[in-house]
Amino acid sequence: PPHSDWDVASAGLVGDALEGPGSGTARLLEGEYEVQTAWCKTEQLASISGDGVRQLLRGSSVSAWYFLWPSRGSRRPGCCPEEDLFALLQRAERAGVPTGWPHPGHLWRIV
Repeated sequence: PPHSDWDVASAGLVGDALEGPGSGTARLLEGEYEVQTAWCKTEQLASISGDGVRQLLRGSSVSAWYFLWPSRGSRRPGCCPEEDLFALLQRAERAGVPTGWPHPGHLWRIV
């Protein structure tokens, strides 16, 4: 079944983003991309180092995709405190890992 971009807690969302309808990632970049995944709890976001993330990525062109929603108090699956998420984005972007999904970091804060 198809998955919604809004259902970040769905196990199928990551697969759909890479290989689903409307996504050209797997088809257009076959053999030219790698995926590193960090599954963590909200309280672990602060321990993710931007420099550490960049060191894991071997490609010359890199991008971070965050399957989380910034929240101001929601405890729904897939939501995390916006200040924790945006602090992680800032650390990663300063280390040379731009945000690619769902929006570039500077735009995501506005949206």
